[in-house]
Amino acid sequence: MSHLLTLAGGKANLVFHDVSDTTRSSYAVPVEQLLDSAEQLRLAGLSKSVRFYFDDGYTSARTASELLRERYPEVEVVAALTITAIGETGYLNWGDIEEMRSWGVQIAGHGYQHVRLAAYRDGVARQTPPDGIYRATPTVTDEAQLSANEVLFQLAETRDALHGLARSEFVLPYGAYNRDVVSINERHQLFSVLSTADCGWDLGGELRPRLLVTRNLSPRDIPHLLASPWPKPPKA
Repeated sequence: MSHLLTLAGGKANLVFHDVSDTTRSSYAVPVEQLLDSAEQLRLAGLSKSVRFYFDDGYTSARTASELLRERYPEVEVVAALTITAIGETGYLNWGDIEEMRSWGVQIAGHGYQHVRLAAYRDGVARQTPPDGIYRATPTVTDEAQLSANEVLFQLAETRDALHGLARSEFVLPYGAYNRDVVSINERHQLFSVLSTADCGWDLGGELRPRLLVTRNLSPRDIPHLLASPWPKPPKA
């Protein structure tokens, strides 16, 4: 059932957050669901054509990565890290990150702070205000609207903090971006890839689509989603 796009080197990118049997958030999937997702992809012949992302840098990413390394070593694993969260309670520390890298886990940036780089109104991305102060955003809220220089801060300071540890990939917090964010990244030549929450197969473009996996998405449905044009992302 392998998707024809795998023949062209296409990749499917699956996004997980916390992996926990006890946390009740829809974004926290049980360990069994994670492993069953990998098994269903193996049975569908897609294991070598998927990446498993663990966003936000929860400590569970370490355990999940180790389990995948042992049972499904062909699956590429990426840990997306928010700089200010590293070492905080419940999040990976620098020692964890180094050990995961030794297993072959790829590291990507996920913001200096976990803040949207673009604001939205009625589901439409708003234009980024020009200029502004080069600084960390003082307010990390859903309503925060970053200026161009605050967007640049998030991108540049993430790159610098992970220098020598991470590949050239920035995972957009909440998948939020607009044309201005893409332009700022290109103008300053910061990251080769911006990973989104858009649907679709990854054919090597600058904007990398990814499929969000929640507690409510059955592992058996994932290969079927990947084998068809993705209509709409599943509800959280």
